Amino acid sequence: MKLPLVAAFGFALCAVRAGADDTPPTPPPLQLGNDNAPASSSGAPASSNAAASNSTVQKLDESQKYSDSGRALQFFYIEPSVGVGFTTIGSVIPNTTVITVNGTSTPVDLTHYRSGFGPVVEIGAGVEFIVFQAGLRYRRTMIGNYAANQLGGEVMYQWGSGKWWPHLGASLGYAWISDWNNDFCAQLSAGCNNLSVNGISVGVRGGVQYFVTKELELGANLTGDAMFLHRNAFVSLPNEASDTGLAIALVVSAGLHL
Repeated sequence: MKLPLVAAFGFALCAVRAGADDTPPTPPPLQLGNDNAPASSSGAPASSNAAASNSTVQKLDESQKYSDSGRALQFFYIEPSVGVGFTTIGSVIPNTTVITVNGTSTPVDLTHYRSGFGPVVEIGAGVEFIVFQAGLRYRRTMIGNYAANQLGGEVMYQWGSGKWWPHLGASLGYAWISDWNNDFCAQLSAGCNNLSVNGISVGVRGGVQYFVTKELELGANLTGDAMFLHRNAFVSLPNEASDTGLAIALVVSAGLHL
């Protein structure tokens, strides 16, 4: 009895081993793209991960370059400037006047006191946010015959990238004439004590800024303003007068942005 049982057990064991040998092998994982690139732990090729990493680094570099210009985080500016300018006040000063001395009337030519070239000083300050500026600016043009003063508000739009930022804007303010030339006042019988010339100033301004650091910029600007002036009547010039004057200036600036 024992021999047939042993033979049956041995036959069953051989059948199990034969079935195990007939099982097909498990295929390797399917890889897309570069067949030679090693697969990462997530199953994606390492070259794809490297490309994504390089793209992220590039975007961070571009963001850092924009941040290096300092333009996105500044909210206040102050900008003193110096330059040269031309100003004319038109016919608010008449062509001639008459001076009477000891009963003798003498006509005096005043046209050459109306306009001239001279140095310009100005200072502007205000608030800003990335591409917009809004503030106040005072400008004084000293042409020898008089000083033209302008004080008013300005709005500016600025665009650019990195260190170069062009800008363009407009201004609206008050203009007045002061510090009349002594020779001019001597031509008037009552002098310049009661002479008043003032009015509204409207202008445009354009230029470019170069940021040396995040806070400091060097710039150049060209401005043009129309001045709608009025002169009072007084002893020397008994008739009131109004006319449109013009102020043009080319200035260089050193601005601080905070």
